[in-house]
Amino acid sequence: MHTSSFAVPNFRQIRSFLALARLLSFTRAAEELGISQPTLTVQIHQLEEMLSVILFDRNRRQVRLTDIGRNLLQPFEQLLADLEAVRNFTSDHSQLRNGTIRLAALPSLASSLLPKAIHAFTETHPGVTVHVQDVDVDQIIQMLKLEQLDFGIGMKLLPDKDITTDAFLADQLCVFFPEGHPLQAKKNRKIELEDCLAYPLILTSRGGSTRMLVERALVGETQEVTVAQEVNHMSTALGLVQNGMGISILPASAVANGSMSGLDFAPIASPHLHRKIGIMRKTSRQLSPAASRFLEVLANVARENPIFKTDA
Repeated sequence: MHTSSFAVPNFRQIRSFLALARLLSFTRAAEELGISQPTLTVQIHQLEEMLSVILFDRNRRQVRLTDIGRNLLQPFEQLLADLEAVRNFTSDHSQLRNGTIRLAALPSLASSLLPKAIHAFTETHPGVTVHVQDVDVDQIIQMLKLEQLDFGIGMKLLPDKDITTDAFLADQLCVFFPEGHPLQAKKNRKIELEDCLAYPLILTSRGGSTRMLVERALVGETQEVTVAQEVNHMSTALGLVQNGMGISILPASAVANGSMSGLDFAPIASPHLHRKIGIMRKTSRQLSPAASRFLEVLANVARENPIFKTDA
């Protein structure tokens, strides 16, 4: 069975029809639209051919709507309003006048980099709303796959064809200890992982990227490891260190996760104790203009922060 396709009138043709229907004069309608009278005539003719109807009765003295033209007046007015709303909406988004960015990040980054980046971004793009969730990397990946996020910021633990990760920065793991601790005397030289194992360790819970890196680095170590506490939050680990419960191995960004009063920290000289942080997104989705611009601001903030070594 033969099926015919139906062409959709374009924005200019609809505007031309409505102007002519209102003014009933090709000359005045063309002047209002800022086009020549022959151009207006062509657009009306094309519209009539497209719809296979006569919209206007015209002769040398007058122009008037046909019955079908009159019946199409309200639908075309609504269609023009809808097209203008679409055009304004997409223009506002492309020009970053409004919109929403949804992202998730590891808690250590959500409390250190993101507040400064959000402040800088919203200063110049006040109409764009930024929603942030601080969750672990497994939750980031799950939310990306469900298309609940524009992007995530985290450490990709396993290969996943559905998730694309672009290099962003390296967050070195450090040892945190109370001021006056024996490790402080070694700070100006080099602190090795084995130096830290002589003291009770306060570590983040299993399954997180930090704990995974620590456990990988401990493989092959013959020195006995004493884990004094396992905690979910870096701020809790810092509080325990402040109260003499042990030392903690955390990312350098942990300095933003709690009070550093009475504490000091130093990088650990181990090639295994670096978190490679990436910008994560669902492979099948492209970033919006607002999300792309936010990532540019975020990269600038990271470059200005001496704690991080940026890879982008």
